Amino acid sequence: MKILILNSGSSSYKFALYDIQEADLSKPQPPIWSITYELGYNPKQSTTDLSTAVKQQLATMPIYLSDIDVVGHRIVHGGSEFQNPTLITQTVKQVIKRLFPLAPLHNPSNHEGIEIIEDLLPNIPQLAVFDTAFYITLSEAASTYPGPYSWKNFGIKRY
Repeated sequence: MKILILNSGSSSYKFALYDIQEADLSKPQPPIWSITYELGYNPKQSTTDLSTAVKQQLATMPIYLSDIDVVGHRIVHGGSEFQNPTLITQTVKQVIKRLFPLAPLHNPSNHEGIEIIEDLLPNIPQLAVFDTAFYITLSEAASTYPGPYSWKNFGIKRY
């Protein structure tokens, strides 16, 4: 199984390709291919330009794009809605968009990466893994901000 991982961030897109058929899953495996695309600061860069750049990076993979079985995305903020790796659906994309204010430098880029891959590989499943899921089990004391208790009612918490 060929798994493409995309970490679309605010300043770069990091790609890694894994082949788990050849992997010993009892220990971490190095990717069979990886590359980083530095975005730089270009406020006029359109999604079309970024999509073209992503295609150019993916063209350097040692396999065909059509050989990819699944794409995984690192998403910074999933709030309390996502506690596990999640199949990306329209609803999941809407929640990621709703959470833009909680991670304004990352979630918009993460969402954009999902849509670019969706355009390139429309029939390939995409999964999201959320940074915040790692911290979902923090105790109430550790996840509560020192401030007005009403913040808690608005869902404001530490991750």
